[in-house]
Amino acid sequence: MSDDSPLGDLREQMEEADADTSSGSAGASETVSGDATTDSESPEQKRNAERTPGFEFETTKQKPMYPRQETWDRYDDLRFEVESELRSQGIRNLESREVDDALLRYAAENPVKIAELVLEERGANTQQED
Repeated sequence: MSDDSPLGDLREQMEEADADTSSGSAGASETVSGDATTDSESPEQKRNAERTPGFEFETTKQKPMYPRQETWDRYDDLRFEVESELRSQGIRNLESREVDDALLRYAAENPVKIAELVLEERGANTQQED
């Protein structure tokens, strides 16, 4: 370790990765934004999609979540099912961040359903009264 911090080596690795990225090093992996693939992708690009995550770890932001244990257990089960589905489609190296991101994107696209679930858990009437 380069310093007394237990994260010193990790910090060095991250700084080196940042330096590599900012220098525009040739051969660095690039990700394609968006969900759709184009017809102009080469077979190698399609193989890379099966091997590499949809986005780099450095683009993520870690935030806490506070579910109950039974909800977390259901989430773990969901992750297993998602991984099984993706394996059947050739994805064998699923990163947790990819599932987390997809889950949050799905929730963001369905705010009314999220609100209904919160109201349901509170025992509130989910139908508005006149």
